[in-house]
Amino acid sequence: RAGIEPGDLIVEAVGRAVTTADDLFESLDRAGAGGTLSLRVVRGTEERSVSVDLSGSGPAAERA
Repeated sequence: RAGIEPGDLIVEAVGRAVTTADDLFESLDRAGAGGTLSLRVVRGTEERSVSVDLSGSGPAAERA
């Protein structure tokens, strides 16, 4: 399954290091609603790329 999972550590957003929550929020602001956010996450011992759809039309929006 793709996407962000509980326990994933976000280490990069749109090519910029993420070391604080503020770093992530700044990347979210830059991407804007309806955009796509590319992330690098560490899951267990693996680092992987994840794209997050910010359009609000995915499964998370359907649960809200």
